[in-house]
Amino acid sequence: IYIYIYIYIVHVYMLIVTNKGPGKAATYFRTPSPPPGDMMRVDGGMYSLVEAISSRIPQDCILLGSEVTSISYKQGGEETSDVGDTGGEEGGGRTPHVVLQIRRTTNKNEGVVAEEGKKISRKEGGGGVKQPLKMSIKAAHVIVAMPPRLFMEGVLTFDPKLPKGAMDGFRRIPTWMAPHGKMVAVYRDAFWRKKGLSGSGGSRVGPLSETHDASPMEGRPALFGFLGLNPQERFSKGRNQVMSEAKKQLSRMFGEEALNPEAVYYIDWAQEKFTAGTEDVQSGFSGGHPDYRGIPREAIELWGGRLGFAGTEFSEKHGGFLEGALCAAEAAVQCILGK
Repeated sequence: IYIYIYIYIVHVYMLIVTNKGPGKAATYFRTPSPPPGDMMRVDGGMYSLVEAISSRIPQDCILLGSEVTSISYKQGGEETSDVGDTGGEEGGGRTPHVVLQIRRTTNKNEGVVAEEGKKISRKEGGGGVKQPLKMSIKAAHVIVAMPPRLFMEGVLTFDPKLPKGAMDGFRRIPTWMAPHGKMVAVYRDAFWRKKGLSGSGGSRVGPLSETHDASPMEGRPALFGFLGLNPQERFSKGRNQVMSEAKKQLSRMFGEEALNPEAVYYIDWAQEKFTAGTEDVQSGFSGGHPDYRGIPREAIELWGGRLGFAGTEFSEKHGGFLEGALCAAEAAVQCILGK
């Protein structure tokens, strides 16, 4: 069974228990913040959680630099000869199954963009593993975990097409944080703490509507802020101007040292192909957290239960947050296992 699960990580104000490398326990720490209390952060950032999970998955089951372009349902009696077919009762042949068409986009190790008609070589352990530019995988079940509104964008196609009721249901589910952006400024030292400042703040003057201390346990300290400009304003101003205005705003809030960060990281989720749908961008900020109610009724048990959905927007609980992504993933797997 091939299961593809993409976990959306937005806000985390909780203790997460996981592994940080083989045999190592994850550590967490508190960062100063205004009442009602300090925030819990994971040492090494949320990427350490991704690394811990991936370390428990056989590496040949993970395809990086790849994009699933279509999923088709093959009912009993249809014979196929797809790449990756391992046979077996659940593997294909004349048993109902799904087929994923995959396009290789980059070579992770070498950072090379794939060109049409060529093979991609991934060097591991001193050997070369050839991966075709296009390939297909046959599976008993598939779980799709991308934002619901992207189903309307043609990012992923289905054969047969999904029912109209399901597509209408997907359209009504907004992608949490899709219209937003975020900036992180890294400094030599935490100068704001020396002044007795927490790093947390709110403002209506400047591009940053909310700021927090994002410093790790070890390493360079940092401040991050969510951008209060809507997607159209960010696009009009451009990345460089937004960052320049943000640094000036941080200097007004925490001191002139904020004007000279060692590094600045900027992300605009509204410009991310696999995050924001057209309606997410056009609707802008909703002014509140969406009321997520799980998978639309018309999208449940599609293709004889072989097509499932996960991702935080599909969760009945904690939709939009990390907890919601975990709940949705667990529910999707339990449906496959019949529990």
